[in-house]
Amino acid sequence: ERFSEFMKIFNFAEVFRPGFPLLFCWIRMFEQLVSTRLPVVHRKLIQHGVTSAMYVDKWFLTGMTYNFSERACERIWDIMLVDGNEKVRSSLIVANSLRPGDVLI
Repeated sequence: ERFSEFMKIFNFAEVFRPGFPLLFCWIRMFEQLVSTRLPVVHRKLIQHGVTSAMYVDKWFLTGMTYNFSERACERIWDIMLVDGNEKVRSSLIVANSLRPGDVLI
């Protein structure tokens, strides 16, 4: 029942429509955020042939639970419930930048 409410509140059903239209929209938005807020990391990823679509889709499809700790997921969901999912995309940028040195090697 709660998952159903989550799906309604955040329009998550649109993510799973045939062709995944909302998912691809979110991926494009995330890619744009990474390119503008983390340009060095973005260039390095592109240089190595890595696009956001290669990893961020799992975050969106699983409600941000993929490869985040339970504590991080709780915080992400708190942000979503309080501020909406626009803040989550920005939060993912932060998560993506926590260890930029790993990407820049």
